[in-house]
Amino acid sequence: AALHGRRAVAASQYHRRGTTIDWKRAAAWLEAVLESLCTQPLPHGEFWNVNLPDLDPLAPSPPIVECVVDPSPFDLAYDHSAEGWHYGGNYHERPRIADGDVATCFAGRIAVSRLRAL
Repeated sequence: AALHGRRAVAASQYHRRGTTIDWKRAAAWLEAVLESLCTQPLPHGEFWNVNLPDLDPLAPSPPIVECVVDPSPFDLAYDHSAEGWHYGGNYHERPRIADGDVATCFAGRIAVSRLRAL
């Protein structure tokens, strides 16, 4: 959409192993984010990237924080079994910068960043 001059948003839900995603709650958080983003200008070729945190079911709604995208690389690890290839890395242990989207999301806040598609 951003490549064609349309307002665009990419959203992801962080998920720790052993937890269950509450998609209804995630949708409510994303709705609040989209309401705030609709009023902000977005130059041609840019889009919003939204990362939702994985919080305890009883936690209050997280704050929305605009931050930079963290370019820190992380190790990819795949295991092969009779069922095929499976991601075996530990995403939560990836390197991160303090003011980036990864650290923001891992700290329990909604991370919102601008990216350029061009």
